[in-house]
Amino acid sequence: MGRAPKKNGNLTAAELRQDRVSAQLDQPGNPVRLSYLILAEMRSGSTLLADMLYRRGAGMPFEYFNDNYRHDLTARLFSSGAVPSTEEYLERVRDLRTTANGYFGVKCLLPQLRQFGEDFPPQRFIERFDRIVFLTQRNKLAQAISAMRAQQSGQWTSTLAPDNDRKVMFDPVFISARLRDFLARERSVRVLIERIDRPKILLEYEDIETSLKAVWRELQAFLDLAPVELDGGTIGLNRQADAQSAQSARRYLRLIQGRVLKSGASQRRPEHKPKFKAS
Repeated sequence: MGRAPKKNGNLTAAELRQDRVSAQLDQPGNPVRLSYLILAEMRSGSTLLADMLYRRGAGMPFEYFNDNYRHDLTARLFSSGAVPSTEEYLERVRDLRTTANGYFGVKCLLPQLRQFGEDFPPQRFIERFDRIVFLTQRNKLAQAISAMRAQQSGQWTSTLAPDNDRKVMFDPVFISARLRDFLARERSVRVLIERIDRPKILLEYEDIETSLKAVWRELQAFLDLAPVELDGGTIGLNRQADAQSAQSARRYLRLIQGRVLKSGASQRRPEHKPKFKAS
């Protein structure tokens, strides 16, 4: 089993990052038996599944290609001023974060694929892993609203403390931009991983939310892990979606359908007679 993560209910994202880039988690010298990549869209349940695999002892599938994680680990692992290539960085992380049972895991959000250039393109990066776990969400509107709330509050997971006490405001322009991004990215990544000759599994947030035990059994089987049942006391499945999220979805749909109402106004638009006369 891996070292249990700190109880992070009151931690900020920065504090959690400090814990997870710490040398205390390094396990140098373990050969890799099975490597896997959690390739995920944001707001898809990837943090929950990665934490469950960490607790299970199946590697340490953290977000090593998050800009902040990469900056901190590079500063610690490489000589002063050295800027390793993406491939060199991956190999160094692999050397230090493979657990004693031979599992090496990485969680990579789809936007983070942008940092892989011509010398180490996304396909080549993905092919460095034995198994691919692809995570997405079917309800793209709910996903975009969740991203809006996380962006404004700084609370990217339900188990972390918000980075600020800012009130979340409805932002239809942000939602529209995220909808476009989510749809375009998922389409392009699906095409990409179809070209890669590796075992793959597709998991969707909606199934994680409603059938976590079944998803967990399926994921363990996919990664050749002996089945271990969920321990309800260690899994923090707290939905961030709530009545405010549902209200934002209704408000957005009314807006794009042209049914935005002023206070006290009727929902039915009045009929207008033409302001011109036919000649």
